[in-house]
Amino acid sequence: MALPIGAMANELNRVFDTIVSRLVRAGSDRRSPWRLPVLATLCPDRGPQARTLVLRAVDAEPLSLDFYTDQRTPKTAEIAADPRVSLAFWDKGASQQLRLEGLAALHTTGAAVDQARERLAGYTGSDYARWAVPGAPMDTPDAADRRLEDGVAHFALLRVTASRLDWLELARERHRRAIFTRDIGAETGWAGTWAVP
Repeated sequence: MALPIGAMANELNRVFDTIVSRLVRAGSDRRSPWRLPVLATLCPDRGPQARTLVLRAVDAEPLSLDFYTDQRTPKTAEIAADPRVSLAFWDKGASQQLRLEGLAALHTTGAAVDQARERLAGYTGSDYARWAVPGAPMDTPDAADRRLEDGVAHFALLRVTASRLDWLELARERHRRAIFTRDIGAETGWAGTWAVP
């Protein structure tokens, strides 16, 4: 991480390292307050679309976050049209918000996809084998229970590679905000700065 030099930079480094370690933990700890972020995409017809996803895994370097999805959901078409996405995390206990921006990519083959499919045994995996497209109208709630034989027929791994982190801490004495950015694909690391809350 390339941050300014000095005492303030040390604190910025600590904030950045804490953000990354909390994200990594959220990828495996079901009790983490950052386990269920809200993902926002852009729909050409209807504008911004937001939904809650389960964070499944995080790679600290480069900072990328993995989610599971059905290939047929509207968000996959939205991401194909515009891969820029935003994620919002909230920790009520710590009064901290994190907004993460980055580029999303869908993966249906490869080692990471194979490993994820293996973890989807039983009921969870069958969510990706529903007979109809998620969000499609149906006559009764029970109609959604019909599944295809392949339990992960429409499974996809959604990976978001982060390019901007906007962290906000709300405190009675003083609010703090820090912004970290990087150029995806560039050799340079993260740059950070304090910002007005």
